[in-house]
Order: sequence, then C-alpha cells, then structure tokens
Amino acid sequence: MARTVHRQRASAAGLPAPAARVPIPRGVAAWLAVFPYLVLAGCAALILAALAIQAVFGIPVSELTRDPATVAAVPAYTGAISYVGIVLWCCAASVCIFSAVILWHQGAERRLTLFLLLGGVATAYLMLDDLLLLHEVVYPKLFRTETIDVINRTDAPIYLVYLAVAVAFFWRFRSVLSHTPSHLLIVAVVLFALSGVADSLSDLIGADRSPRSRYFPLEDGLKLLGIGLWCSYFIRVCLERMLSATAPTTRG
Repeated sequence: MARTVHRQRASAAGLPAPAARVPIPRGVAAWLAVFPYLVLAGCAALILAALAIQAVFGIPVSELTRDPATVAAVPAYTGAISYVGIVLWCCAASVCIFSAVILWHQGAERRLTLFLLLGGVATAYLMLDDLLLLHEVVYPKLFRTETIDVINRTDAPIYLVYLAVAVAFFWRFRSVLSHTPSHLLIVAVVLFALSGVADSLSDLIGADRSPRSRYFPLEDGLKLLGIGLWCSYFIRVCLERMLSATAPTTRG
C-alpha cells in the first residue's frame, strides 16, 4: 500500500516512478547471510597460517602481521606512493566484481558480466603481484627462471605469459571493448609497457639506482599513471552500465 502511494505521488509530481524491487534469489540471500562469518573465518585462517609458517619455516609472525615500515625500521612514509597504486588496484577490482554480480542478477548481457568479472579477478591478481612482488622476486625463485641475456632479466618469461594472457583477454572481449572508452585501457597498457622498458634499459646501461636517482620517478611514475587509467576505465564502465541498468523509466 505504501509503495502504491509513493508511486502515485511521484506520478502526480511529474517525477519518475521508483524502480520495482527485484527479489533476491533464496540461494543468494543465504550466501549473503553467512558472508560476514566467511570473512571472519578467512581472517582467522590467515592468523593460523602465519603461526604455521612460523613453525615450519621459522618466519616470525610479526613479519607477516606488522607494517613493513615498522619491521624494516624505515620512515613511515616509505613506499607511500606505491601504496596508492595498491589502493587503486583494489578499488578497480572491488568495483568490477561487485558490478558483475549485480548486473548478472539483473539479467545483463552475459559477455558484459563475464568481462567485468574476469577484469576484476585480473586486477585483483595484479594488485597481489604488485603487493607481494610476485613476478619480480617470488616467481623467478619458485620456477627458477633463467636470465635472458638480451635484456638481463629473470622475470622476462613471466612478462611473456602476462602478455599472452592480456592479448587473449582483449581478443575475447573485443566486442565489449568496442562499446567502451577502451582508449583509456590501451594507454594504461602502453604505460605499463613503457615502465617495463625503462626498468630493462636501466639494467642494460647500468643506470644509477641510488635512492635519489631519476630512474625511479620514470619507471614508477609511468606505472602509477597506468594504474590510474586502468582503475578509472573499469570504474567508469561499471558506473555507466550500473546506472543504465537501474535508471527509472519516465512516463510520456
């Protein structure tokens, strides 16, 4: 009754009628009810994992739970701009996955929802890569990749894998990209590539890597600009699709 009155008042005032509420499927509602407990369980599992790592590998729990600046005894602002990039990765990943779930529930095109979902997963992975130095430190040690003499890098094979995955992703969703401001994403990828080139060239020419070297603003600055464009692209696409899907209809 109350909803009918609100609709009648909105119609009399010439305002768009409120959108009809879409019922939440029973399975989704049940999942949402237990979601907070799953998060708590995940956090508890991390603490237990830290204790296990300490027992097995001898790595103190404090090195996994405390802030890096505190553990390394360096100024609190150390890595501040790098953390900005991590936050941008996280924002883009969260918005993409959240939007994909909502649009899927609203019956949006399957290819669009899959594009946003995989884009969010890929962004979350890039965030972890950036945060944990996966391609720079972890993977070369884990897979014992050999140095490529031409560019003197052990992570070059990993970059090739990333490139192949990116090309496959862009080709698979080329029809979706053609209806979005994909130039933002293209420029972001170009900036990432330039950042990698700057890193490789600095190794080849033996560039100064002292803390005040001009090399770091170039490489890290290009990467941060790329992250910013990557983030803004996905957030813009998500907002446009979400707003167009939920826009109320006006009566003529």
